[in-house]
Amino acid sequence: PSSKKTPLMQDERFNLIKFNVLNVGQFFKDPDGLVEYLTEYNPTFIIIGWSFSTNGDLFVALRSKGFFSKMLLEFDLRSIKSPSASLSDDQIKLLKKADQPADWAGHGKDLRK
Repeated sequence: PSSKKTPLMQDERFNLIKFNVLNVGQFFKDPDGLVEYLTEYNPTFIIIGWSFSTNGDLFVALRSKGFFSKMLLEFDLRSIKSPSASLSDDQIKLLKKADQPADWAGHGKDLRK
């Protein structure tokens, strides 16, 4: 490998990146709609253009619906296994199940139901 780095704009892989600019204000009173939109788009990265807080409405909405969990798990999986790795359907179903209110007695140790 060369010690000289290729400028980003000259890197062929840069042309494969898809960008989507979204005004999240359109989902101000519809956090479920935002999560549905982002789930369909399936981004690898999210860049937020304002001061972001872990107690803010956006973070709470994305975390409570398992969206951030999926992104972080896939990031870890790609770092460990392969850049093209992704969660299995069963793993995604488990994340969605964790988002649902429990309708059974117990202490949260059993996810088999």
